[in-house]
Amino acid sequence: MGDKANRCALNMEIYGVAEIVAYSCIYSRDMYLARWKHYPNIADFTWEPRGNFRQNLKATLVEQMRETKKKCSVLDPGQHRLKLSSVSSWQTTEDG
Repeated sequence: MGDKANRCALNMEIYGVAEIVAYSCIYSRDMYLARWKHYPNIADFTWEPRGNFRQNLKATLVEQMRETKKKCSVLDPGQHRLKLSSVSSWQTTEDG
């Protein structure tokens, strides 16, 4: 496979969601902090809108998203930041 084909294959790879860690409303848009399978470091977590999750995952994640949204509270509505606890354990946990 050529270099260009390798880059395309990497760009098309779909990452699996291990867990929805946090919720925030950013610029009037619901956003979810996703921890990705095989990427346990907090630096690899990303904020994603609900629409970015694959359709077949949405059904299973909706309840987790709702629960996360209930548990998390914005520290200051102007800051759009969440207090995350116990994140150090994610930095050393490897998904199976």
